[in-house]
Amino acid sequence: MKQKDRIALIMRDMPQTGHFYVLNIVALLFIIGILIGLTFRPRIGELDTTVYALVKQWHTALHAPFVDAIALFFTNLANVEVIVTLLIMAVVLLYRKKRHHAAQALIASVFTSIVLVQSIKFAIDRVRPEPFISAADTFGMSFPSGHAFVAIVFYGTVAYIIGHHIKKKKRRWLVYNSAQALVWLIALSRLWLGVHWLSDVVAGMILGGLLLWVIVAFYTYNKPREPLFALWK
Repeated sequence: MKQKDRIALIMRDMPQTGHFYVLNIVALLFIIGILIGLTFRPRIGELDTTVYALVKQWHTALHAPFVDAIALFFTNLANVEVIVTLLIMAVVLLYRKKRHHAAQALIASVFTSIVLVQSIKFAIDRVRPEPFISAADTFGMSFPSGHAFVAIVFYGTVAYIIGHHIKKKKRRWLVYNSAQALVWLIALSRLWLGVHWLSDVVAGMILGGLLLWVIVAFYTYNKPREPLFALWK
């Protein structure tokens, strides 16, 4: 085999090599996180109860139904029903735009995140705290926060798919920062409603961020930059 052919083969296999390294790094970080959690579990539990009691004190003192309504609005944006509805709308739009790769990445992000978070919830089997209002969603176990997990994966993937095709830096970062702000509001709403411990939300965001990293890596390696919407060229 000629030298140039060897180089061509190496270049062709680089994306697969990149996937391998990304997945290994994610797996390593996940294992380290579990070990840290097991080691410092008593202290984490103390921090959880302290933060929960503090938020409950603020919630009782403020006694503002409109703040609860705002928190419920943002928390509902990460409900499975809402996420699946938005997913269907986004996939239909992407397929109409002939962006099949982006649609597949979005589908994979949602269903992978749902399966992973439910599997971890089943394995850890942690009981939720008592919610501050009856309208708050308390389905399933507590750890990790499924809303935080799914929110960062879904809205992060949507933001990256759009931002990846925007050439102007300011517009690109407007999309990224908007998604980031939305994810934080969803995560904080879970604490304000009293439906999760602090460590549930933190773990959901970290694990969701790791999965988002994998999805972004796959999407970047397999899709060249092309304008997605003419308005955002």
